[in-house]
Amino acid sequence: MALLHPTSGYRLLYQEFKAQGQAIGLHKIRVALGELRLHPPQPRKTRHPSPKVSSPQDWPEGRRGHIDATRLSLPDGVCWIYFVLDVISRVVLASRVVRSLSMHLAKLTLDEAVAVLRAEGHPDTILVHSDGGSDFTGEVFQQSCLKYGLWVRSTVSQPGGTGILERLNRTYKPRVLGGRQWDIRKRKLRYAYQRTPAGSG
Repeated sequence: MALLHPTSGYRLLYQEFKAQGQAIGLHKIRVALGELRLHPPQPRKTRHPSPKVSSPQDWPEGRRGHIDATRLSLPDGVCWIYFVLDVISRVVLASRVVRSLSMHLAKLTLDEAVAVLRAEGHPDTILVHSDGGSDFTGEVFQQSCLKYGLWVRSTVSQPGGTGILERLNRTYKPRVLGGRQWDIRKRKLRYAYQRTPAGSG
């Protein structure tokens, strides 16, 4: 039967055999297809190498902004919050609650943050820091970074890295209660965080 249907997958052949009253397991069908060399070649997943972490001495000049996403478990499911933090002022420039991570949503959050800086009269080149997540290394987000300045990959542990933003994440997470009032609470928490002096937590 496999030779009569050389393009059929093992599941389709299993259903055909089952319809004819022949109890042949899926594993036996897969083995037989392999022996007959009827397995289509499986495409190999290509992994793009992660960008290297940049050392502080290699960072170009510019106003630094950190972007990251933190995962939250709410009563109605899992969500993520993108935060963009201005390193100089320690102010949260933008935040966005999303159901899944994507380079498009990361870009929108970055766009909002830069718009806040521009409205405050800061035309500086922006040096965007993030980890090596695919939402930050994707082409859409990278193009946005080039429009405003440059992007560097940094880590939590390195001096000047994204540790500041990780502390922000730890500030928000324990206070999240979920429910319909989340947007209101998020704004209040953001306001409270920005009024907390740096180094007090």
